[in-house]
Amino acid sequence: MESEPVDFNNIIKEVDKQDAWKAKHYDFMNLPGSELSKKLGVIPDYEDLKRLRAKPKPDIVRIVADFKGAKSKGGLYFLDQNFLDTIHDLVVEPPPVVVDWRNRLGKNNVSSVKDQLGCGSCVSFATIAALESMLIIEHNVKLDLSEAELLFCGGGSCGGWWPSNAVSYLLNQGVSQETCFPYTPQNMPCASCSERDRQAIQITYSTELSDMNHRRNFLSSCGPTICVFEVYEDFFSYSSGVYSPLPEFLRDYTLWKS
Repeated sequence: MESEPVDFNNIIKEVDKQDAWKAKHYDFMNLPGSELSKKLGVIPDYEDLKRLRAKPKPDIVRIVADFKGAKSKGGLYFLDQNFLDTIHDLVVEPPPVVVDWRNRLGKNNVSSVKDQLGCGSCVSFATIAALESMLIIEHNVKLDLSEAELLFCGGGSCGGWWPSNAVSYLLNQGVSQETCFPYTPQNMPCASCSERDRQAIQITYSTELSDMNHRRNFLSSCGPTICVFEVYEDFFSYSSGVYSPLPEFLRDYTLWKS
């Protein structure tokens, strides 16, 4: 039996009473709740979360220094101390209030917004979007990469996935272009094209930033990141501002994760 659409009109009225974020109505909000849930698709891996939380925090100064062009040899960094001091000052200062990579250093560093439609492929779309942006930022190269390959060849499905698995695939296999394995919103067999290996983009390094200040410094200094967060019914109507769920949804209406 199909579930009824969520009463978003009431949500928008409640949001309007708050002095915080703004809400609006979107066409997709008329879908039943069961269809809305298909736009989300993280399957939490609690063992992996435990592992990540137990890891020592990475050195954000070294991460930013590497991004800024530090040279390495045999895994050891040979950095001028003045350069390290400059980077240290950069990451310990409060980051800017507004960071918009769509207009940074005179160019748009964010690839176009895509619609995953009725498939829980958000992990793949988020991972590919971050990679596409970092290609622009680091190499000034704009590519349309294959969400379908990452998801369906990497072990995921429309039923959901986990970001660590997506990143592992990019480290080990890389990912081809969208034209090599076009996306459709349904489970598909892994069937990339004959040019796959020649055109694949493979990442060489990744790290997890569990500290909020580290995330802010990476976002302000380096580029976009991948994240997972709990989704409440009111989030579907988010338009602008700093989001936090309405109290009644925080209590009773946790839906899915994305």
